[in-house]
Amino acid sequence: MHEMVMQKNYAKAYKLVILLAVVLAVLSAVAVPLSLSQQIREAAALEQTYGEDRHDGEHDGQQGGHDSEDAWKSQITPLTPGHFVFFGVLGLLWVLLAAWYWLLTAAWLYRSAVNAGMNKSLWMILGLAVGVLVGNVCLKNLIARPRPCWLDDSVMMLISSPTDYSFPAGHTLSSVIGATVLIQGTTTGVAVGWAAIPLAAVIAFSRLYLFVHFPSDILAGAILGVIIGEAVYRIGMRCGRRQRTPQER
Repeated sequence: MHEMVMQKNYAKAYKLVILLAVVLAVLSAVAVPLSLSQQIREAAALEQTYGEDRHDGEHDGQQGGHDSEDAWKSQITPLTPGHFVFFGVLGLLWVLLAAWYWLLTAAWLYRSAVNAGMNKSLWMILGLAVGVLVGNVCLKNLIARPRPCWLDDSVMMLISSPTDYSFPAGHTLSSVIGATVLIQGTTTGVAVGWAAIPLAAVIAFSRLYLFVHFPSDILAGAILGVIIGEAVYRIGMRCGRRQRTPQER
């Protein structure tokens, strides 16, 4: 009975999101062109006036075309602060609606996974997301350590040189998070987790062999992976137990 009520609530919430999205889409399609109607008319008229001059300028080496383009752009009525406020509010509404949709989807996926006994899979995905946020987004850009292949270009690369920073090793971090989550819980899970450890080690070694990481990058990625995997899994299991109904307990 409780699950039926939850499903109905999710269905109502999704219907409301769809309704609001349709309203915002209609508002955007109508209000934006209306608010820019003067600029659109002026741009169309000036495009026709200066179109031939711009075409001739392109044949003469681009300079004339650029001059005429700058000239007709300067004759278009500039946007007012009201325009920017309107566009900002409209964009904010779209962002809030998108955030609501994804939070609703995350809540529904979490509830479905808990009910189906898929806690471990759910928390592995969350752990990988946390690893990307902490390792790739935060630590790499905060520490900004150059990769060895950037410092020594005499080594022939087998892959293209990565464009992000070196510390910590992202591939090692992700693989160790997965192995740490898998090794928790049931006997089968422990067996699968232990089988994942050699795979994580091979991945870590491959990053050294490809000359894209220092050994300390690999070590930091492995330690951080164990910490994140263990923390996310334990928090997830604790939250999962709280979500159970008295009948399930």
